[in-house]
Amino acid sequence: MLLEQREALLRGDLKALEGMADKLERELKLLPSSQPGDRTSADLFEQARRNAALLKAAQTGIQRARQTLAPPKAAQLTTYTTTGLRQAAIAPQGRVLSRR
Repeated sequence: MLLEQREALLRGDLKALEGMADKLERELKLLPSSQPGDRTSADLFEQARRNAALLKAAQTGIQRARQTLAPPKAAQLTTYTTTGLRQAAIAPQGRVLSRR
């Protein structure tokens, strides 16, 4: 199951990943308890660690893509007071600032 998850992550197959968490949890509960130092449990742990790194990378990539594709935020007009402090210029409701 961990190999299937890894392959889906590498393909970017989000549909395949949707139901894998529950299925993986059920399968892990079926495994017999292992002794510390057991090679099988060490292998499973390493596969799970690799998949976790892939999941984190996928999450980061999706967040960056969303930021890139998000519509740009409106620029805020900033002015300065007579004492040199920055302040946001707020237009009165129902009026629009325009250049004449």
